[in-house]
This record gives sequence, C-alpha cells and structure tokens, in this order.
Amino acid sequence: MLTDSELRKAATFKNIKSALEKPDEVYKLSFRVSNSQGIKTFPLELKQFKNLQYLDCSQCNRLKEIPDWIGESENLQVLILSETSFATLPKAISKLVNLHTLDVSFNSDLRTGIEHIYNLPKLKTLKFDCNTPISADLKNLTGLENLLINGLSEKENFEFIYGLQALKKLEIVGDNLSNLPVGISSMKSLEEFIFLCSPLEKLPADFCDLPKLKNFTFSGLYNVYLYNHNNPNFELNIKWNQIFESLAKIKTLQSVNLSSNCIKKYAPNIGLLTQIKKMNLNDMVRKTVENPYPKEFLKLINLKELTVSDRDSEFSTIKEIGTTLPNLKVLKK
Repeated sequence: MLTDSELRKAATFKNIKSALEKPDEVYKLSFRVSNSQGIKTFPLELKQFKNLQYLDCSQCNRLKEIPDWIGESENLQVLILSETSFATLPKAISKLVNLHTLDVSFNSDLRTGIEHIYNLPKLKTLKFDCNTPISADLKNLTGLENLLINGLSEKENFEFIYGLQALKKLEIVGDNLSNLPVGISSMKSLEEFIFLCSPLEKLPADFCDLPKLKNFTFSGLYNVYLYNHNNPNFELNIKWNQIFESLAKIKTLQSVNLSSNCIKKYAPNIGLLTQIKKMNLNDMVRKTVENPYPKEFLKLINLKELTVSDRDSEFSTIKEIGTTLPNLKVLKK
C-alpha cells in the first residue's frame, strides 16, 4: 500500500490499453473526461489491477452504474465519481476498507445506497450531494477531516454535521441555504469554512467561538444573481456588518475570501479584521463606478496579500493602501 505522498507521485494511466501493458504498475487510473474519452461502464479489465489505489471517473456523465465487483478493489484509497449519472451506490462499496477519499458530488441522480458510505472506517474526505436527508449515521465517520455537501438547506439536521469532531474543512455548495443554526462552535477542530453560491444572510451567534478557524470563504453569490436574472426586484439580504463583526472576534483567522459576490460597497467594519493576513476580493462582475472600498481598509495593518480585479486596482483606496502598508502585496486579476 502506497503512502499518500507516494500515491501523489505515482504515474497516472489514462486508458485501459496502456494500463494492460504494465498491470502490476497500475496504482493510479484516470478516466476523467478532461484526460481521456471517459467511460460508459466500468471495464472488467479493472479486476486485473491488483495494486490499483486511485481511480478517477469524474465527468463521465454517461456512467450510469457502479458494479458490485468494485468491492473487490480492496486496495483502493481514492475513488472519484463526481459529475456522473449513476443512481445507486452498491452495498459492495462498504468493502473498500482502505478508502480514505470518496467523491460522489454533483451527481443529481444518486438517490439510493448512500447509507453504505457511513460504513467506511478510514474515510477522511467525503464529497456528496444532499439528494436525500442526511442520516445520523454520518457521525459514524469519526475520522472525517474534509466534508463537501452540495445542495444543503436549513431543513437538514445540522446536529449530524456539527457532531464531526475531527472535521478540519467544511464546504457547503448550493443556493438553498440562507441560515445556519447555532451549534457550530462544537466543531473544535475546524480550520476552514467555505460557502459557495450560498445566500447565507448571517453567521450563527457562536461562529466566533470556533477555536481553530484559519480560513473563511464566502464566495460565488454572482451565480445566485444569475439564477434569478428574470426577477428585476431580486436582492440578497446579506448582513455584512454582522458577518465582519463575527469574523473580527476569531483571533486565529488568517484568510478571508469574498470573491465574485457582486458587492457594490464593502461595509466599513471590514476594517475590524485587523488579524487577517490574506484577503481575496477579486470581483470581475461588480457593477459600480463608485469606490467600493471604504477608508477603513487602511486599518488592516496585518494584511500581507490582497487580491482584487485589475479594474478595482484603480480605485483610490487600493492605491492608498499600497503605500500605507508597504509590506502589502496587491495581486491584480
């Protein structure tokens, strides 16, 4: 069994033909559409690769079934099945006792067999869609460190998510979540929190009590505006003042990413984030001619890296912050 480092360095075979020439050397196999033609079915030849530890079938949207014999690949450590079209995870998936990474995200057809995921004892990274209610059995994954959930809404029982005590990174994707319940502070190991395309109005009251949070991302609201483009009266009710006040209380926080949010003007209390070292405000779709950056940006005395769009770099505050904070690196995109 290869270590994570060895597996990253191992050669990646991109088709069955080349893999069959050296079957004993096949540790990584990728059918990812961007790398190959993709697959419609799992080729039986996979059974010949006894050392297979990494299998990537992402973007194979014609792949409609995962065979039971996948459970025979007991050495698999990484299985990536995102952006495919299968509807059921076979029970045999629970035989992959060495699997530490499973990605079945962005697959709207997957409705049954999800419960078999919760029987994977070594799982550290899980990415999946919230097509069915999250089970209490999620808490069985006591070693889980990285979790991505696509399509999460406030109707879910967050107790099951908040109970993942080993979790270091939580990523929520989708446009249905506008509020988070209190209780998140129980995630004592959490270091990174990511919201993508999620119109979260405010942070829960105990968000500021996360003891190890280093990185915070709230990005992609532009996609929410796009989704509602036929409604001229659509507005998001994001309470940025409350969000910045909460983040300012997290002394461990080092990085904030607010890119692609169509923010016309940043709330002045963004200047409270004096502990931040890295900030991404790149927003190519911002529609304003007014300077969106208040003078309070000049209070960000520990900021070492600021990313903005090339257009925004011409605003006076950005020019001034570059001279006021001589150690600041301004990146333009």
